[in-house]
Amino acid sequence: MKFPKITIGMPVYNGDQFIKTAIDSVLTQKFSDFELIISNNASTDNTDKICKEYKLKDKRIRYLCQKSNRGGVKNYKTVLDAAKGKYFMWLAADDLFQDSNYLKFVVDKISPKYDFYFTDVSLINQRGDIIKSNIHEKFKNCKTKFDFLKQSLYNNSFQLYSLFNKNQLLEDFKYLEKCKNYKSFNEGLFVHVISAKRKAKYVQKTNLLFRIHKDSWSNKRKIHELIFDHINYSLRTIQLIIKLSDFLFIQK
Repeated sequence: MKFPKITIGMPVYNGDQFIKTAIDSVLTQKFSDFELIISNNASTDNTDKICKEYKLKDKRIRYLCQKSNRGGVKNYKTVLDAAKGKYFMWLAADDLFQDSNYLKFVVDKISPKYDFYFTDVSLINQRGDIIKSNIHEKFKNCKTKFDFLKQSLYNNSFQLYSLFNKNQLLEDFKYLEKCKNYKSFNEGLFVHVISAKRKAKYVQKTNLLFRIHKDSWSNKRKIHELIFDHINYSLRTIQLIIKLSDFLFIQK
């Protein structure tokens, strides 16, 4: 049985407003050797109906419907555990690929020299209008793992949506789980770890479109929750950096 080269994991909860756009951005990719795994985390809206309709349209879609809500981090792990591809990436159900060449541009950079690959990011609003672009522009000047680590302190979330070597990602997923109870900054520690521990390739030709809207997880946080989580997350990050392989990540 031939496995796909790439698995795209799409965890979703109550995503009926934007998930069609997200799925369409995947299915229209010119690079087609992929599977799309959607895990519905017990949604109460029309997400289930939409996903079942798409599953019937394209055999590359695998649809998992959870009986109860597992929490966000566990649902991210669900699609990763189910993946058959050698390479894996997450795509949130309210985000999308900028154009049909997104996967091609990233896959063309796959090399034994690198462990994960990420593109530039543009922020879009509820209507899909770009409100901020070139979020990752400064990564183009990063040459060493230490450079990537320093820059990740400013951009500590979007690299979660990189293309990873699946086996390495399974090993590194524990850093997401360490912060699973935080209401914000869940991915920050993970991003710092991969920036220090793994070798990245920044792909400049295309963008991940990251949607900001009223139902975004980050927009639902209260200020005291954000402050508390940020303090805890920062302490964990400092502890991690001090312990990481005796600072071997400073090497090229």
